[in-house]
Amino acid sequence: GGELVTGLPSKIAFMAINQWGRPVKVKGSIKNSKNELIDSLITVHDGMGVFTIEPKANEKYTCTWIDESGHKHTTPLPAARSTGIILQVSQEPENIVFMVQRRKEAADNFRQLNVVAVTQQQEVYRSKINLVKEAVSAKIPTENLPTGIVTITVFDANWVPIAERVVFENNYQYDFEPDVRILNKGLGKRGKNKIEIHIS
Repeated sequence: GGELVTGLPSKIAFMAINQWGRPVKVKGSIKNSKNELIDSLITVHDGMGVFTIEPKANEKYTCTWIDESGHKHTTPLPAARSTGIILQVSQEPENIVFMVQRRKEAADNFRQLNVVAVTQQQEVYRSKINLVKEAVSAKIPTENLPTGIVTITVFDANWVPIAERVVFENNYQYDFEPDVRILNKGLGKRGKNKIEIHIS
């Protein structure tokens, strides 16, 4: 997610699907233009996985991967930008934690940022960040948030959006305990079974 920025470590998520849109297992490696190994990759769940990379200036990176049938493929990675920020988001039991990183020689509009979090079309968090240092982290309290998608957007000093992440916050507001009763139990061949599920 987001864009690669030279000199900043990034976590890259990927998803592998076949021609019918179904997830597949793949494994491979990330190499630079000198064919040096940067990182390896393998799918973890439903064709999805993650790898890390810290792109260097004027360097090109390629992903060489093998599909389930043993066929080899090559995919170039997007070119890294010389300016920009990296936004990383993680979750704790009662907080969403975000970290913003910039390059040391960042432009002026990346030195003061605005962070806004929205859920269910309602703003639930807003802060102004002075990036005096190259990295800043903060927490968004989630104890009183409704269960649902939280969108975190970072704007530059001119309120131009430059990075965004979404997380699912589950405060267990929609949990319920169903009551299951077996009204008719037939254990014989083609026996009739009747089950009633009651949800309050």
